[in-house]
Amino acid sequence: MNEMEIDIAIIGSGITGLSTAYHLDKRGIERYLVLDRMTGSASAEAPGLVMGGLQDAFTRLSHAYGLTLAKEIWEFSDEALRALRAFLHEQGISYGDLSQLRLFTSEQELLEASVAEREFSEASYDCPVKKGSQAFGTKVLGTQKGTERAMWVETTRLLGALQTDRVKRAEVSELSWDGDRVIVKTSQGVYRATMAILCCHTGIARLVPSLADVLIPYVDQWIEFMLDDSSAELDSMMFLAQFGYVWGALHERRLLLGGGRFLRKWAGIGEDQKQPLEAIDQFLAEEAARLFPSLKWGKKPLRKASQVGIRPCDEIPLFGPLPGRDQILVASGYMGFGLHLGFYGGKVLSDMVAQGYCRDLPTKLHTRRIRSLES
Repeated sequence: MNEMEIDIAIIGSGITGLSTAYHLDKRGIERYLVLDRMTGSASAEAPGLVMGGLQDAFTRLSHAYGLTLAKEIWEFSDEALRALRAFLHEQGISYGDLSQLRLFTSEQELLEASVAEREFSEASYDCPVKKGSQAFGTKVLGTQKGTERAMWVETTRLLGALQTDRVKRAEVSELSWDGDRVIVKTSQGVYRATMAILCCHTGIARLVPSLADVLIPYVDQWIEFMLDDSSAELDSMMFLAQFGYVWGALHERRLLLGGGRFLRKWAGIGEDQKQPLEAIDQFLAEEAARLFPSLKWGKKPLRKASQVGIRPCDEIPLFGPLPGRDQILVASGYMGFGLHLGFYGGKVLSDMVAQGYCRDLPTKLHTRRIRSLES
């Protein structure tokens, strides 16, 4: 099999891989190749929702890491959203501007929200909880706005704006080392690279087996309907409910609902759980009717899909080199926040290539935090 020498092998042509290439180009670093399978990336299957923050509640982060670190991580995600918004403006790509809301359907959620409101205030965010709402059904006991406005963008246009002519369609089957070179074995040949950047989220654990217990694949499902003309007029919004197990958006007379993975075997953990389930479609439609009783839609969806995401074992994203292997960089674990974290992750990775570090990356999101990565 032919061997070819390259400086940088970017493995994966989804949002992170293409953004890495884009940001390397901006730095004048052009001796790279993007390697990916013959079929489309997981990013292309995303519904196009973009929201700031991380996870469904600020308190999850503050309880795990303290208020200071929680704010650093939250602000990193918000800054990623702002960077993506600036790129869309620069490229002339239109997007929907949405309010960002948590919808509370239980007293337990309201209790947690009151704690979140206080901690947000201590972190200098203004995110008040409002009890009751005429815009929703009686099931919704209250709402809380996010720290940034959300967006709805067409993923095909976003990925199209990041396309590069340095993409090689080749299945990467093996990663190994030979001194200071990374050996990348593909269906089209073998590449000897000075550096490899792993952006193939569901394929990372296969190429680096030590990460199998760190980067856990899970499946989420979503469905989209066109609203009837008889539906009430509601403001455009992106929303989370049931502690993030239900999520969706209202925009341009369309209603998108996702989540319900707790109805899957093993709660959707594992790539083999990807098949769409009719029971989840039905649950999401019923949940939409409870949350938005003033809305009406047809039985036939505009589109629906299930997609595989990655949830790190400690539930925060992962960026940086493999410990002991500085020439291999990893970015993964976005947990449904992939469009803006993936785009900003490309900037983080390009900084690491150019200068060995990224000053904008919170320490807690660096790969050094995962002990099981140690070689």
